Amino acid sequence: MNIKKIIILLLLIISTIANAQKKVLWLNGILGDQNPGMWNLYNNNLTPTNGETITYTSMFNSIKSIANSYPNQQINPTNKDLILVGYSLGGLVGRTMQLNNSYVKGIISAGCPNQGSALIANTISGNVFNVIDVGISKSNTAINNSSVATVFCAPPVSILSAPIVLGIEAFKTAALVGLGVVKEALGAAIDIYSTRTPCTQDLVPGSPYIVESQNKYISVPYINIYGAEDYWQVLRLAGSCANLVQMQDPANLDVSYDEIYFPTMYSALSTINTIQTIHDDVYQALVYPAIFMPWIWATRELVLSARHDWDGVYRYLETDMHNNYAGIVGANAYELRSYCVQEWFFDDPYMQIQGMNKIVAPDQGVGHWETVCYTKNVPITLEHDGVVTSKAVIVPGTKGVKILNMRLAGTNHLEMGNKLEMRELLKEIFSGATYGQDFQ
Repeated sequence: MNIKKIIILLLLIISTIANAQKKVLWLNGILGDQNPGMWNLYNNNLTPTNGETITYTSMFNSIKSIANSYPNQQINPTNKDLILVGYSLGGLVGRTMQLNNSYVKGIISAGCPNQGSALIANTISGNVFNVIDVGISKSNTAINNSSVATVFCAPPVSILSAPIVLGIEAFKTAALVGLGVVKEALGAAIDIYSTRTPCTQDLVPGSPYIVESQNKYISVPYINIYGAEDYWQVLRLAGSCANLVQMQDPANLDVSYDEIYFPTMYSALSTINTIQTIHDDVYQALVYPAIFMPWIWATRELVLSARHDWDGVYRYLETDMHNNYAGIVGANAYELRSYCVQEWFFDDPYMQIQGMNKIVAPDQGVGHWETVCYTKNVPITLEHDGVVTSKAVIVPGTKGVKILNMRLAGTNHLEMGNKLEMRELLKEIFSGATYGQDFQ
């Protein structure tokens, strides 16, 4: 038996010893009966004595109907003490189940959309893939404008502009193909959210179910775990989506797939940097031919405009795409912030020939930098695990019952089950060293 399987077995042994009078029921998320993901690894060590997985068809049933289909007699262990562990949708199933089952003594949830899932609402409306489509559109615009600019470059500058064409071809391979793969991987996993079923409708923020559940007290101790990624959540989620099958293999425990598309993005951004530099060189080289061929000034403007397009592509792929996605999953807010930036001001926008020796910025002409300060409402990205936000997960305290909202850093929604940190946390919870007393 390898060390990874030993860790899982140890977790379940500890949970059994520490909670000898209790039984653990694992509740899966959407399509958990068909594709349980890494949480399936825990099932291998559950027995009728220490626990079991509750399997239910989630997509075509409401959350209430799922919870109510398991009355006391169906999940009645000899000791009559149940600890419900629910992943994602399973957390809501557990919360609903405890309302009608006196044997439930505690709930643990991971990535549970207690306030509903903005991602599901936006998937149903078709907004999810727009974030990637915008990146593809911006890239195609920059490619087309650069191609037009190179056509009008006069010899010998056309020799300098030739690398632009090579850079564009490299970018097509590095970024456009990569973005298409990311979109396909993301779509393969979250298309299920676009189906209007009782289950997905329940998960829409503000749905009758969500409103009702928030108005009912949780009557047992509740440990609520939520993941929080750091950056590039679109790529992280897509990487996990593309490897759902591998994530179910016990041999891959502790293997993370959420960074598999990072090299593609690094390559794309590096290629854009090269393309930007080439545009700068061509723009400067065209100054001298323009002295004798005035129409070249127009070509210079085409090169400069294309260069700005590539600035936009770089900014979008590096930051804006992920910020926009954060907005789609409800992980954004606007805050009044003061900030200062360096801005370029033209002294002579027409660049008189006699002033050529005044150039201090290689692609801007004659001018100077100034520090300009603004106070504006700016978008702030909140914590989220790629599917739900911390705001959507966290449950406020309730009367007479202890609720612990616990943050698991560096963990996306799909890979919560295979993170060593998650298993260590569950081990600590079950052992009673820190949190176990809440289930006494």
